[in-house]
Amino acid sequence: MPARPRLLVGLVGSIVMLLSAIPHTLLGWPAQRQVLEQAHVPAQTIRGLQIGWQFGGVAIVTFGLIAAIAFVQVLRGHAPHMRAARLVGLAYTLFGVWAWFLSREPFALVFIVPGLMVLTGATGKG
Repeated sequence: MPARPRLLVGLVGSIVMLLSAIPHTLLGWPAQRQVLEQAHVPAQTIRGLQIGWQFGGVAIVTFGLIAAIAFVQVLRGHAPHMRAARLVGLAYTLFGVWAWFLSREPFALVFIVPGLMVLTGATGKG
């Protein structure tokens, strides 16, 4: 794949990551909390899970920003190392594959697809 389209694929994957933090944080946690409360999970346990869930939202934003900034810099003619973007793409993809093996749910594609897009954009020459 030529350099510019490949970089744009990576940038779009980064933006998908960034945007996915919104439903994860604003919609996902309230739904999870409701399920936990209905199951009579202790409040302290729910609070601990909420901290981890919210950290996940922060991590999603951070990963998306790291990758997006790298792609924007390259598209503007700067030459940053793409190692960080490759690591983000790899981590996202591997997490999605792991989640799919555990659950066999198509929801894992929310991680696999943008992860592969970022990997595609961050790998190659030019």
